[in-house]
Amino acid sequence: EDQLFTLREKYRQISENQNGFVFITFKKPVVVNAIFFHFTHPLRPYIDQFKIPIIQPLIWEAATHLKCELPAMLKGSGVKVPEQENWYMEDTEKHKNKAKEKIKEKIISLAKRHETIIVKCEKESGGRKSMILPVREDNRYLEENINKLTELVYEISLTDNAVIQEVIPSRVRQLYTREFLENVVERFAKIGIPVLIDREPQTPLYSYFRQIAVLGREGYKISHHITVISTRGIANVGQGGLLYEYTDDIIHPKYRKTLREQITKAVYKSLEYQQ
Repeated sequence: EDQLFTLREKYRQISENQNGFVFITFKKPVVVNAIFFHFTHPLRPYIDQFKIPIIQPLIWEAATHLKCELPAMLKGSGVKVPEQENWYMEDTEKHKNKAKEKIKEKIISLAKRHETIIVKCEKESGGRKSMILPVREDNRYLEENINKLTELVYEISLTDNAVIQEVIPSRVRQLYTREFLENVVERFAKIGIPVLIDREPQTPLYSYFRQIAVLGREGYKISHHITVISTRGIANVGQGGLLYEYTDDIIHPKYRKTLREQITKAVYKSLEYQQ
């Protein structure tokens, strides 16, 4: 503990915003339970040679960045995925001047069945270079929004594959308890975001759940249960979303048992089929 304190004091002048590495030699062996390599780490190509549990090994990382292939990975698992269309870099190369026209056709094909669409890069994470827009109102297509999404898909396809996907609505006010929602309002207020739960115009609210699974001697076990609440459709904790532990008491009693069962089922089935 004293040694860690000394290290913190010695290197506290190094800003988190600066790039660079700090090399430390320990005089005694250090017990390490697992290691995590950031994707910029120079030793990244060699991580499988360390013979120690890896946090997010390459195969799982690849799966999270293969958004175009995720529906195929989960086919037959019983885990529902949003309906999506893919647009690949080679599609833009193949269709040349007609690429945008073909992209627009894919967006409209989804708009026939879904009122809101999200476009995102296949490999990016954290909502970077993503856009959510309504594409249909009643029986009328929103041409301006469809054109914006078309342009974004084209722009993405110059350097990456693109996913065009239905947006699944979040029923935040219906799903969570009143006490929890009031806590959400208080926490948003602390970071300067006003949220109206009942009064009009009601603040748009979105949420998602995530389970963290770890591999032990007896197979995969879920170690952490979390949920994120946001006022934006594309948001994580770094972009103003609120992170909570997902516990049964924050869920409306009507949905507690079913939600827990179905999320857990989806976790294990997803792992099985992605493998």
